[in-house]
Amino acid sequence: NRYNGALRRPTCYACGQETTQVALDRNGHIICDACIAQCATCQDILCERCGVALCPVCGQQNCEDCSRLCWACGERACADHSSICPVCGDEVCHACQAECASCGVRQCRSHLRVDHVRAGQQVTEFICADCSIRCPGCQQFSAHTGICSASGQRFCTNCLATCAQCGKQVGLGFYQAINDKTYCLD
Repeated sequence: NRYNGALRRPTCYACGQETTQVALDRNGHIICDACIAQCATCQDILCERCGVALCPVCGQQNCEDCSRLCWACGERACADHSSICPVCGDEVCHACQAECASCGVRQCRSHLRVDHVRAGQQVTEFICADCSIRCPGCQQFSAHTGICSASGQRFCTNCLATCAQCGKQVGLGFYQAINDKTYCLD
């Protein structure tokens, strides 16, 4: 203070406390050690007000310039864990996307279907609209299918049965069960 000669230390831009050691963030703000944040991508120092966001996939801190806003969850993901959905064209973080179990294309989970055949098992498989087929027997979607020998239709593996006498695979409606054995209509 030039009028009374008292020494006054600068205050931190983020928390307002007097600083003993001065650091400047990339925007020129004076910050204390407690309010320093560093972007994992560009390595710039930022104050808490300017901010860094944790990537929902890897947990690394990234600044606004190095991260992408996910419209689905509202989080800011790093550029490595964010991609454009081929179905809707929106940029979405990988926490909100999944890969099709059949073709491997990554897209928003809202565009994928749960594979009916694998639904009851420990690992849930998601399949895209291009790979999923609606079974004529159970009316559920699946990528695990086979062809009925009697009709030529594609059925999910849950609706297919093997004839105990001739060994043909037939779909629901083209076989009957007698004494816990399956027989085709032929």
